[in-house]
Amino acid sequence: MARRAFWLRVLTAFAMVAALMIASGPADAQKKGGVLRVGNLGEPPSLDAHWTTASITETLTNHIYEGLFSLDRDNKPIPMLAESYTVSKDGLTYTFKLRQGVKFHNGKEMTSDDVVASLTRWGKQSIYGKALFAQVAELRAVDPATVQMQLKEKSAIVLISLAVPNNFGAIAGCRCRRWRPGWPRWRPASSTSRTT
Repeated sequence: MARRAFWLRVLTAFAMVAALMIASGPADAQKKGGVLRVGNLGEPPSLDAHWTTASITETLTNHIYEGLFSLDRDNKPIPMLAESYTVSKDGLTYTFKLRQGVKFHNGKEMTSDDVVASLTRWGKQSIYGKALFAQVAELRAVDPATVQMQLKEKSAIVLISLAVPNNFGAIAGCRCRRWRPGWPRWRPASSTSRTT
């Protein structure tokens, strides 16, 4: 009798899951425009990942932007927007091949110019960026899908600096909008002024 009750519960659970999957229907297609409403505890000082180390900004911006690298479950740097990278034998030149087909919110594809502009700004704003860029001699776009970082001296912090999630090297479509201090600004739902 207990065995029959167990199988009856399993069959009922399976039927409920199947019914929910059928009832949910197809997902809506993506559309441009609209309003994104987010329930959040507290207000971030900014949604500019380069500008602040506030934990709430980190939490939100890690769902808005991506960097060249991220951290795996063992906290080791792994490529994110970088498809691959190489380090020269002397340890002074890092070459990053970018993922192809990555598009920004406006539909424009990410290029090495976007990466160079974003990381250059990050190197002036972020505590991690400043530490890394103190050792960078040059950051340049080699071609639309390749970025090269030339160091003044060997450094063990290149990849971890590019992967750290707080105050991180967020890549933005700099061709469509110039980075400004504190941009983008957080606009609470109760605000009626438009922030762009």
